[in-house]
Amino acid sequence: MPEEESALREEVSAALGALLDAIKANRKDEARLVKQVKDLRRLLDQGTPVTTALSSESLGDTLPLLSRALGRSMSTSGRVRRALVRSMRAEETSIPAISRAFGVSHQRISNILRP
Repeated sequence: MPEEESALREEVSAALGALLDAIKANRKDEARLVKQVKDLRRLLDQGTPVTTALSSESLGDTLPLLSRALGRSMSTSGRVRRALVRSMRAEETSIPAISRAFGVSHQRISNILRP
């Protein structure tokens, strides 16, 4: 296996490992978020002001928790997409074929491939 192909496979494997770690971490955060969002909705439906509800001890970390989970997903999914696109291109898959596989425009794939 050529050195570049091996490096790309390692990049894909590392990116997928990071994605799995992010999914596991998000699973825990999302379980907490489900409860907190239900509680927040209940309080707001009862007429509690948003600022008051979000400043309560049990809901104070709702927005940071949401931001952390979303950020984790975005960064790891971006890493996986870049690694897969680079690997597919090294396998001589055409840019239009890659764009179809990812459901994005060929311009987006070209941007991902830019150094």
